[in-house]
Amino acid sequence: MTVEAAEAKYFCSGDPTAFPVKGQASVAWHDATDFPWVKYDGFKLAVLPYGQKVVSGSFVCASEKNGVTCANTATAHGFRIALAGPVFF
Repeated sequence: MTVEAAEAKYFCSGDPTAFPVKGQASVAWHDATDFPWVKYDGFKLAVLPYGQKVVSGSFVCASEKNGVTCANTATAHGFRIALAGPVFF
């Protein structure tokens, strides 16, 4: 997912943030928490539990039972991912 000044959009990516493997710099935020890890295909991946959020500058992602919402608070653009599919704003 990308959130730019003009709009939010998504694409398939091999970027490390799209596959948050334990030990990578992209998941350093997770190391300072007691959030769990999940095992997947031989990897330990970072989990953002329900009711929690992560903030980096003007970007915020919040995890709830009904989906994950990420936004750029400076532009008010973002997206929500849920079982029903993505929604962009």
